[in-house]
Amino acid sequence: MKKGYRMVASSSDTSSGSQISSGGDIVKCDVAVIATVFNTKELLRQLLESVDQQLTSLSIETIITDNASQDGVPEMIARDFSWVHFFRNEKNVGQVKALNAMTSAVRSEFLLEASAGGSQM
Repeated sequence: MKKGYRMVASSSDTSSGSQISSGGDIVKCDVAVIATVFNTKELLRQLLESVDQQLTSLSIETIITDNASQDGVPEMIARDFSWVHFFRNEKNVGQVKALNAMTSAVRSEFLLEASAGGSQM
């Protein structure tokens, strides 16, 4: 499967307190999968494993925003899902604000918002 590349350098958006891991070229993909998370590491793991397994015929970019989780989400992304574009907020800014910030990073024509928690999964 072709995936968007993980970014490597870190920068901060001072207006929202967001940080994005970035670097490497971002390619135009068929679809972007985006999700916000807050202390849902294991549900996020299931979501990312599912994305990795299900979308084999498409090129995808996966963008996750973490709303200041304390359960090891950033470490898991770095260790197990290096292909994910990862934003980390210094505080929980809420789902809508986090989603709005992510949509500006999307390089795909189509966008799929996934849920890594609650009854929406």
